[in-house]
Amino acid sequence: VLNIKHVFPDGTEKVLSSGTVDKKTGITSVKKDMISLDGTRTQYLYEDDPQGNRISDYIITDKDGKTLLKNSQSFEVLSDNKFISAKNDKKYEITVNDKEIDIKDLNTKDSSKITFENYLDGNKDKILTALKRMPGEELIALGKTTKHLNGIDDINYSTYGAVNKRIKTGDNLYVMLHELGHAKDYNEVDVKQEETLKKSIFSNKQVNEVFEKEKEEFDKAFPTAQREHINYFIKTSEHKDGLQETIAETNALLNTYNNEDLFSIRSQYLQQYFPKTITEISKLLASTK
Repeated sequence: VLNIKHVFPDGTEKVLSSGTVDKKTGITSVKKDMISLDGTRTQYLYEDDPQGNRISDYIITDKDGKTLLKNSQSFEVLSDNKFISAKNDKKYEITVNDKEIDIKDLNTKDSSKITFENYLDGNKDKILTALKRMPGEELIALGKTTKHLNGIDDINYSTYGAVNKRIKTGDNLYVMLHELGHAKDYNEVDVKQEETLKKSIFSNKQVNEVFEKEKEEFDKAFPTAQREHINYFIKTSEHKDGLQETIAETNALLNTYNNEDLFSIRSQYLQQYFPKTITEISKLLASTK
């Protein structure tokens, strides 16, 4: 599903995305090079190995070559319960025990903790599998934006509850990061006080303007079949649920790749044709307090 190319009438081909697994080392590699309708380019590289080590580079440039977004990340497994994560110039040491996760900023020496008591319930083993793969910055954001984590067996029933600030999910990192994207979006929102919705990412004026422009261009350029592929993101209602899902998916895309056959085609369209939306959202996701 990660091998996608354009074949032109003259028989020439342009590879947009390729995915391979080395039979000897077990290393998974994903490479993408995509151009949006206005000439914005997205370059993406991801590699991981069977031990859980991984690297990724995510670069977006406009048609003139100006860099709009640049993320370089790595995740190193030191042991079953100790990890090093890095993003651009930030680096974290992550330590897990039976009671908590400790995230230490190796530059500032600041430390953050996620304490499991009264926070983690349900199938704890499932959700711990995802937690042990999360980047340091995302773990810190998780602790700040959620009040409960509920482990479940089937990731297809994953949800984020804005009322109780609860994430329900399983052992899939991508899905966990998607739900965390919702949590970041609603971080400063109290759903019982409607005026606080203005503090959400999906209410941000700049994000909405860029999203609507790219959505309009996409609708003009593609027929129904393609629009249905990405309806999950471009559907609209008074609650802007399409944009909310775009925000959540962006949080996942910026940190790992979608390996679910059923859903990865929609993520491919989002990456290629909504790069400026992703750029704007990334700024606000990174500033979650």
